[in-house]
Amino acid sequence: ELDQLREDLRKIELYTGTFVSTDGKSAAILIGTPGGADRTRLYQKIREVIAARGSLAEEVQVTGAPVAEALLGIHILEDLGVPRRLLGTSTRAQTEATGWKMPASLYELRLLIARHIGLVPVAVVVMMLIFLLTFRNVLAMLIPLPGVVATLVFVFGLMGWTGVPIYLTIAVMPVLLTATGVTNDIYLFSRYYALLREKPGLDQAGVVRETFEAMVCPVVSTSLTTAVGFLSFGLSPLAPVRAFGIFSAVGVLFGLMCSLTVVPALLRLSNPAWLRRGSGRRAEPFAAFGSWFARLGLAMVRWRWRVIGLVVLLTALTPLGVTKLVVQDSWTEGFDPGSEFRRATQRANEDFQGMHLLLVSCEARQVVTGEVGPTELSAGAMALPGKLIEDPGVIAGSPITVSVTNKSQSGQTAQAPAGAVWRSHIETVARRGDQIYAGIPSKDIPASFWPEFKKAGRARFEVAARSHFRPDLIRSLAGLGDFIRERRQYAVGGVLSPADYLGTTRLMVRWTDPNGRQLPGDASETKLLWDYYRMAR
Repeated sequence: ELDQLREDLRKIELYTGTFVSTDGKSAAILIGTPGGADRTRLYQKIREVIAARGSLAEEVQVTGAPVAEALLGIHILEDLGVPRRLLGTSTRAQTEATGWKMPASLYELRLLIARHIGLVPVAVVVMMLIFLLTFRNVLAMLIPLPGVVATLVFVFGLMGWTGVPIYLTIAVMPVLLTATGVTNDIYLFSRYYALLREKPGLDQAGVVRETFEAMVCPVVSTSLTTAVGFLSFGLSPLAPVRAFGIFSAVGVLFGLMCSLTVVPALLRLSNPAWLRRGSGRRAEPFAAFGSWFARLGLAMVRWRWRVIGLVVLLTALTPLGVTKLVVQDSWTEGFDPGSEFRRATQRANEDFQGMHLLLVSCEARQVVTGEVGPTELSAGAMALPGKLIEDPGVIAGSPITVSVTNKSQSGQTAQAPAGAVWRSHIETVARRGDQIYAGIPSKDIPASFWPEFKKAGRARFEVAARSHFRPDLIRSLAGLGDFIRERRQYAVGGVLSPADYLGTTRLMVRWTDPNGRQLPGDASETKLLWDYYRMAR
């Protein structure tokens, strides 16, 4: 029975690459995502259902565009340092292995840091260590921290109140705001400790006052130019880029305010003795860097013409790389090659017809118009000219509009009066001699139609022919499908066209016919097959 089932699926063909893999070893389970649904919650629920089955002999993988959206959102919040319990992802049904096991690759190491620490906390810790190494003072390391935290809380709180979501571009914003805020504080602290060494007798208030009198202008100028640079992104037509630019600028200005208010207040309130410790010592690692750069500067002056020539050469060659730039617009390749989602997507693309759907819509509208008199139109039928359409079956089931129009004295056709329009559909159609007889339900006729029709003596009809009943059009679409199918170099996994569905439907009703998949040659049989297809669905 299983062998018979496999043979039936092979003959039907539509299931291969959609529900059944090309090698016959995998099957696809398609899950629809309701509009407006929480993709993260839906994805986690599916993972929980799979995990509840325990250990399975089969391998079950979850992929698709909604999964990518869910994972991107989770990764962004993890990078921002949001605890996993707040994300609702601290269950056993994780897309990746969790826990503190030793990472086996760089990807697992990055995943471990992102999930259990967060990239923003790591950036803050690094900035604090730089302060500690530079100024050799724990209190100096901690003073910038309130301003950085306040800036991040203010910016994300403002985004929440204004209804701006966390886009992918926003993921890098906390690190940038931390860097710009700490940079301002480094300038201030460098001047502060220089004054401590130059004027050891000056009191704490005097040192703070002189520090900010000297540094306010350069710090404000630096922050304002940075904010203006970020604001330039506010002109982008893309909402994620626009939000990144505007809120980064707001964060830079708020960080500047913290550097000019919170930092001096904390310096003034701090114990001067704690801050003076280490003020006379230089950070040896950075002092070594200074010496190295000094020697490099002397060497560049000595060999200045060679250096200028090298800079000119690099400047001339570097722009050539612009032609090799590409825009990364794939939501799949944005994930690490070692991630489960990337592996599942790659497998689906290889074993099935592909994860992405390209819908090619072909419009072949055909409207048939003409006029009829009292002898051609009755309550249940209409006689149309035989030359109106080659195959009458094309208009079977089509909507029809019959309107009574009166010609004005100038000979122009006037608009049909109210009640003189009959809208219905063609139930039956047949060719008799040189005429085409169309059966029209009489129940749709307005009561005032016949008096108007009798008065005018003529009526105009308009029939929207069903283009998918035309055999020639179906064959043209089959040729288009074959043309696309042959372009596998453009990542075409497979093609399904109306011809494939019609051919399969015809095969199902002529299962033993060796030519059962052959496309019908007339509109009547084409319509019948579409009716069968609709009933099968």
